[in-house]
Amino acid sequence: MTCLCRSVLAAFLTSTLVTSAFGQDTQVASLPKGIFLIGAQTDAAPKECFIRQMSSEGKLGPALIRHEKGSIYPGGRVSRAGDRLAYCLLSEKGEGQFRVVDSAGRSTKIADGEGMVTAWSHDDSRLAVYRSASDQKSFESVIIDVETGQETILKLPPEYVADDWHPQSGIRTALYMNPRNRMYRKKKGDAYPARQLDLLDEDGTLKPITKNPSTDNIWSRFSPDGKRIAHYGRTLDGETALEYAVVCQADGTEPKVVFEFTKFGKANGLPWFRPNGPPAWSPDGSTLAWRVSSNAEATSVGEKLELLLVPVDEGEPRRILLAADEQIRWVSGVDWR
Repeated sequence: MTCLCRSVLAAFLTSTLVTSAFGQDTQVASLPKGIFLIGAQTDAAPKECFIRQMSSEGKLGPALIRHEKGSIYPGGRVSRAGDRLAYCLLSEKGEGQFRVVDSAGRSTKIADGEGMVTAWSHDDSRLAVYRSASDQKSFESVIIDVETGQETILKLPPEYVADDWHPQSGIRTALYMNPRNRMYRKKKGDAYPARQLDLLDEDGTLKPITKNPSTDNIWSRFSPDGKRIAHYGRTLDGETALEYAVVCQADGTEPKVVFEFTKFGKANGLPWFRPNGPPAWSPDGSTLAWRVSSNAEATSVGEKLELLLVPVDEGEPRRILLAADEQIRWVSGVDWR
């Protein structure tokens, strides 16, 4: 995980035929409640991808939409009203489209382009996206008007990208790449980034959320009520990388480690137990859903995909074995409604 997001650099996607399990004439006001597996792929049909709802008990519902011969660019979010889901699709020729699918399975193009859909604005009128800049060496943060498709590139300091959006205001979380700071492992001869998180006010003011330079912090998400933020953290214990989930107040105070991926994996005979991408909060703010790759060997070769449900305040985590139980080998993103 030495890049901005492991899944951002995963294989890019293609799409041809689109079908809906709900039918073209079905009128449904809201998406079904549950966890959405965005860009899911199965062993049985590895060239297809779909967006599918799953209950918190692990029961799969019908596919909201399915794309043959392709996948979905990492990311994707459910609207605040719960009636649409935004994602980015790439054609076989590498041409991207930002799209919104409604509860009837109808997919509409919002704009051309490619990037990670990270959030809806609090009024559902805009989408937040970050993508590779034209120099292909950095990232830029973009806001897309859902109605018109018009893009606005945010003017941020170098090495910053905007991430999640507060559910009731224009405040954002922002990721500072911090490229000049590294956590080095001398014996292994490598290094980890030490990225940091900030709050980005509507006037462009940045305020640190994380302040420890010896930690790596990414993948931030506001709770549904906007009072807390969950994010990924990593630090070094000697030569060992320790990965964990953090929840803090919305201003960055009172950070609390709510789950330790590395320690949990080792305790369960899984030396490879690593999260992929940002978490999704349950609607009541009690639980985080996190994509995790697990393996009984300390390697990504042969890893299996899981969905991990982590209680924020108290309780035991629960594993949903997507690969073993549902033959789902990859998911580009998750969100919870």
